[in-house]
Amino acid sequence: MDGKLNRFIFCYFYNMLETNKIYNRDCLEGLKELPNNSVDMVLTSPPYNMRTRVRNGMYTTREKSEHFSKKYKYFGDDLSIEEYYQFHKEVLTELLRVSKIVCYNYQIVTGSKEAFFKLLGDFSDKIKDVIIWNKGGQPAMHDKVLNSCYEFV
Repeated sequence: MDGKLNRFIFCYFYNMLETNKIYNRDCLEGLKELPNNSVDMVLTSPPYNMRTRVRNGMYTTREKSEHFSKKYKYFGDDLSIEEYYQFHKEVLTELLRVSKIVCYNYQIVTGSKEAFFKLLGDFSDKIKDVIIWNKGGQPAMHDKVLNSCYEFV
């Protein structure tokens, strides 16, 4: 993975680390320090790989828009499909090792769709339920694309 990639996943660990403190660090490094089944619950919403797009049948990086640049100053959110898949596979493996309950919010977009369905198959024996977060409103429509107004948890 790109050494400059800052991974932002915020996990709150009840009764493990200092309470009322947010640890801003690589989630995989932090998770590997925790013992098995030491966390009651994790609720997280990892990056969606929003800047990875398909153009002329090939994956490419979408240009940074002003909106995106303000939101993620130090994070590209444009991994290759394989890097994105491997990242989530490693994170989910660690989360399932340390936590009794994992709530993993996931948005299916062009840059995450292929990885999502692979992960669904890889972790199918671990999935207890799927929650649909209905964000309300109408889905945005673009040429040949209907964006969803929900996300999976």
